[in-house]
Amino acid sequence: MRTKTLATIRSTFRGFEGEDEEMAEKWIPALEKMWLKSELSEQGIQALVTQGLLKPRVEVEWKAAFGEAFPMENTDEQVVFASYFERGFNVPTGDFFRGLLYHYHLELVHLVPNSITVVSTFIYLCEAFLGIPPHFNMWRYFFQAKKTGKSQVVGSVGFYLRPGRKGEYIEMELPDSNKEWRSEWFYIGNQEPGLPPCTGHGPKKVAEWDQQLTS
Repeated sequence: MRTKTLATIRSTFRGFEGEDEEMAEKWIPALEKMWLKSELSEQGIQALVTQGLLKPRVEVEWKAAFGEAFPMENTDEQVVFASYFERGFNVPTGDFFRGLLYHYHLELVHLVPNSITVVSTFIYLCEAFLGIPPHFNMWRYFFQAKKTGKSQVVGSVGFYLRPGRKGEYIEMELPDSNKEWRSEWFYIGNQEPGLPPCTGHGPKKVAEWDQQLTS
């Protein structure tokens, strides 16, 4: 298991600039409550590679976090979940997916796994059926970001069809939730252009969550 000094932890998460180490120590128990200990072994990650869902270690620099109580990633790493790859996530990510995270002021870990399915399906619809790149204005017409469940950080936001739009969109059956998905996390390299860093904080709702196009 890798370790970090309290000073490093303090500098990693927003809100500790200028605070003393006592404040950082108080933060650690909170992290343990927000996260589940990683139960995903290196063999489990390799199974994703064998299934063709994850690229080999040499390409994406994946690394197991088995037994860690909460993420202690380096600045050039990203925390990911096995369920994301089972639902169409891949790295390096495309401009559209990265753009969504930055537009909604979200981090990857904030998303529930089915949101990965929603985005992957939308991209496939645009590219394979409409013959166009993923269209951001069309996305905003159909989808919105919403808080989901009681989680403060992990899986705390989802992408959902707007009320009244279901009849205008393709039929989409989402997979059943894997109740253990929050404990199946590991690290990958945050390759440039990178995704927003994992800060340890939950999302803050912004106006972009509800903004839409009327036509």
